[in-house]
Amino acid sequence: MSRSTKQINTAAITHKCAFLGAMVSSVRDKALTFVREGNTKILDIGCGNGLFFAQMLLGRESDISCVGLDYSFDNLQEARRVFADNRVTGCDLVLGNALGLPFQRDTFDQIFCLNTIYNLPSVGDVECLIDQMIQACAPGGSIVFDLRNSQNPFVRFKFWLHNRNAGFPTIAYPCRQIAQILNGKGFMVVRKQAIGLPIRWLAYAYLIEVKIERKNRKAGN
Repeated sequence: MSRSTKQINTAAITHKCAFLGAMVSSVRDKALTFVREGNTKILDIGCGNGLFFAQMLLGRESDISCVGLDYSFDNLQEARRVFADNRVTGCDLVLGNALGLPFQRDTFDQIFCLNTIYNLPSVGDVECLIDQMIQACAPGGSIVFDLRNSQNPFVRFKFWLHNRNAGFPTIAYPCRQIAQILNGKGFMVVRKQAIGLPIRWLAYAYLIEVKIERKNRKAGN
């Protein structure tokens, strides 16, 4: 059974505010319910220090092949320590760019991209990432990603404050804008889960799942 963030040994994590905050932890916890039965190969884009796979695999043996990709070598080194501390095995870690995935077409049954898209600086980069995920996901598989809710005033204020003081952006891309990109490529959202407040339009974030059908693959890419 999957574990919540609170059940993971997090001693190796150096930036606890960034990786263990309430919002990012809620996204990871909820994303575990999106893991599909029958998966044989899963990719986590922007895997950071490996917490998603640590939660998914802690205390269990699995025949699923898990691959985590991140652009930060330091994050991947920290992921190795997190895996060791939690006795998690079976995860390969790859240093790479989410906008140029180093994988063959149709490789993965399911692709996750969690707590990452809000750091992309433009909607063009988001579209590029979506294209990369579609290419790497096998027909019949799915991609799962989250968006921060641009309608939530707390999220807007938090991101405004961050963008005044930090050297990298945080952007709450509207769900409608991303849905239009997906529709333009022949894909539709099959599942959308609000995270945070019980009032759906005021949720802190949304988890979105897109299923990759063979006929859509040919039409959109």
